[in-house]
Amino acid sequence: MYRSAATKVITVLALVVLACSLGAEPSANYRERTKLVSAMFLDSRISPGEFTKFLDALNLEQRKALSMSLVTSVKDKEKIDAKAAVSVREIQEQILWMSSHWLPYLFRNENEFDYHGTVKWVAEQLKISRDEVLNATTFQLERRICEKIFVSALEKLSKLSLEEREKALKEIGMTSADASKIAGLISAGSGAALAALAVTEAYTGFAFYIMTAKLLAGPLAHLVGSFGVSSTVVTTVSVFCGPVGWTIAGVTLAGGAGLFFGTADVQRTAAFIVQVHYLKVGAMEKSGINVNKYILKTETKK
Repeated sequence: MYRSAATKVITVLALVVLACSLGAEPSANYRERTKLVSAMFLDSRISPGEFTKFLDALNLEQRKALSMSLVTSVKDKEKIDAKAAVSVREIQEQILWMSSHWLPYLFRNENEFDYHGTVKWVAEQLKISRDEVLNATTFQLERRICEKIFVSALEKLSKLSLEEREKALKEIGMTSADASKIAGLISAGSGAALAALAVTEAYTGFAFYIMTAKLLAGPLAHLVGSFGVSSTVVTTVSVFCGPVGWTIAGVTLAGGAGLFFGTADVQRTAAFIVQVHYLKVGAMEKSGINVNKYILKTETKK
């Protein structure tokens, strides 16, 4: 009997050691990620209550990243970074103010913030097709907004020489052949460049998000004087866990120019939406979920 019990203990210990040797994730991290994935509602046009559940599932660093996407100075960013806590209500109040004209803001409830409606509004401002705005899921529209931002970034590279464009595209991870082809197409319009890029491996899965973040934080940041970070420090971890929205907020987006105090801020609201999307994609990447199953086919027309 004692030998049997001892054998069971040894077996259990062996399994534990094997799990650790295979890189088993701590249960707390697994539970945290599972909670977030279950609150993403990837197939839905999410309700205000579902968006609140999503915010509630975020950890402190993820909430900080969302708050950072909505501030206007490095000083404000540093204040957020130093916080010991960021509440769901604080984020809801921030995005409600940023996405509202001042008069309607007075009559809106942050606890009933319509995130999907806000995503639709930004999508309309960025000239995404009416059919998609009306029928796509929240996650699909978020991705479309990411694509529009990438298109805007490609357009700005047209200010560079052909050689400089090719170099910039290589820096963000494109092959020499793809960089050469797409650098030449940028001068013909970002739509043509995006159509060519859509069939490359660099544009599929999680690679697209890393490439976009590197473009915004590196070559484009230097070109437009954005307050992003160097593309040399953009890694898979920093892309999906760090404040990518903060970087994007420094780049002028299509439809985001000519903003004045008291008006709904398209640019920063878009940065917030992209940050939400990147947090979702990061959880998907860690969970082995294929992002391509939840997005629309690539839009090739501007």
